[in-house]
Amino acid sequence: IVIILVLAGLMQAAKSFGPLPSVGSTPAGAALACGYLLLTAFFAGSVFKSLGLPRLTGYLFTGIIVGHTVLGLVSDPMVANLRIFNGIATALIALTAGVELDLRSMKPLLKTIGWLSVIAVLGTICLLTGAVFLSRSWLPFFANLTLVQTVAISVVLGVTMVAQSPAVVVALHSEMQSDGPLTRTILGIVVMSDLV
Repeated sequence: IVIILVLAGLMQAAKSFGPLPSVGSTPAGAALACGYLLLTAFFAGSVFKSLGLPRLTGYLFTGIIVGHTVLGLVSDPMVANLRIFNGIATALIALTAGVELDLRSMKPLLKTIGWLSVIAVLGTICLLTGAVFLSRSWLPFFANLTLVQTVAISVVLGVTMVAQSPAVVVALHSEMQSDGPLTRTILGIVVMSDLV
């Protein structure tokens, strides 16, 4: 906790060295934010782990606290410059999820995973598409569209909203070192849902 507080003080001091807009909008601001976030999240994850909670909870807590809405240690321009890390992290997590799938051990679960994926994905797509279509009068971008265009946009939004991220499943799977039918089923459903 002391290290987290020291890092917060150093981040505040580093931000005060220059005019606020230039600190966050430069590559140096992105590097500063990246280093600060990685170190702080690492130590916060350790604190949460010692409390019996997943490290992921510490990472989320850190992001909320140091963001612009609470302490403001990481500004919006800094976050915007960190978008490249989002893409890299998403790609690495998706690769990890694919590697984690052991198809031989999942073979007995494939029927269950298939049915759950079809029901979860297609059912949710239908429900979300219907909800978007029914709420079109409250959504300004539907104004002056034909019925076919409205249905097409509703389907696109339904498909987009049903997409799941394997990040949480992979993080908890690796941190808790869990394995068994439930873990394999959940991981399989998330990966299959993304593929669908």
